[in-house]
Amino acid sequence: MSTPVNTPARQPLLAVRNLEVTYAGGAAAVRGVDLSLDAGQKLGIAGESGCGKSTLALALLRLLPAGTRTSGEILLDGEDVLTMKWGRVRAVRWAGASIVFQGAMHSLNAVHRIGDQIAEPILLHKKATPAAARRKTGELLEHVGLPAARADAYPHELSGGQRQRVMIAMALACDPRLVIADEPTTALDVMIQAQILRLIEQLVSEQELGLLMISHDLAVLADTCDRLAVMYAGRIVEEGPARQVYDN
Repeated sequence: MSTPVNTPARQPLLAVRNLEVTYAGGAAAVRGVDLSLDAGQKLGIAGESGCGKSTLALALLRLLPAGTRTSGEILLDGEDVLTMKWGRVRAVRWAGASIVFQGAMHSLNAVHRIGDQIAEPILLHKKATPAAARRKTGELLEHVGLPAARADAYPHELSGGQRQRVMIAMALACDPRLVIADEPTTALDVMIQAQILRLIEQLVSEQELGLLMISHDLAVLADTCDRLAVMYAGRIVEEGPARQVYDN
């Protein structure tokens, strides 16, 4: 009889272990959070305003303000983001993991053309030539359903849905393995929201990305994500298959 071969367990793309975040002044925003996410998987984080969802998202890429105390582990492809040297953190942002914030006008620079803003991380992280970065920018815009010619537009010349597509294109510019979407459709009307959600699902499926999507809207997460975790007062209080959590 043949001896069974023990294959090592596959390492998750993202593993968060006992994450604690306390703001200056002593306000504990995240309390002992554990979660994991595989490549090609979509995990939704739901919860009321102030429960710690956005703090969790910012902590994953060390984007929290100075004076914030963070402990635990944030393992991205097995490497702890919290113990990385600053140069390594900068390399991981955009190229390893990227984030799509809510309200694109708060993230886009109003005085620069959108093409230049998408090209910036490509020039920085991919060391591409300006011509190659322009080509890649046009491809990214078309990938998210915008004409390449819109690269010359300023943010105020685009609709809310178009600006959010630009943010998604920017998040994909350096081929990250993980995309964090922090309420990416909150400010959009229902029809544009549905279009953006379908686009995000399509991109995750095509590129085998891991998606961590944050929202206060359980219905949106249940329709978009494979798994759903509910946060309350800084903790994960429920987690499971998205439709099961939503129905219960």
